[in-house]
Amino acid sequence: MKIFKFPLYYNPEQIFSSLLTKNLEEAYQKDGFKPSIYALTPTRGISAEVREKYKKIKYEDRLDGAIKVHRFSMYGNSRVQSFVQFAIPAYN
Repeated sequence: MKIFKFPLYYNPEQIFSSLLTKNLEEAYQKDGFKPSIYALTPTRGISAEVREKYKKIKYEDRLDGAIKVHRFSMYGNSRVQSFVQFAIPAYN
């Protein structure tokens, strides 16, 4: 079964939900699920070197290819984008 996830934060960002996500991914892999994750390019809680590295990474496999991570950038964070980014996940 395929699973699609759209987290606000994702590894290597150092926040608590990233740690929970890692545990979930390992459980998904163990149970045979194949998650595809669509995440923003990391910006919070990382060094400038890591930030530069991830600017160039648009796709990566994790856990021996069981998890597909697609990265994208969100430019020009306007008030509308901020509202959509934080309000919609809070509503769910």
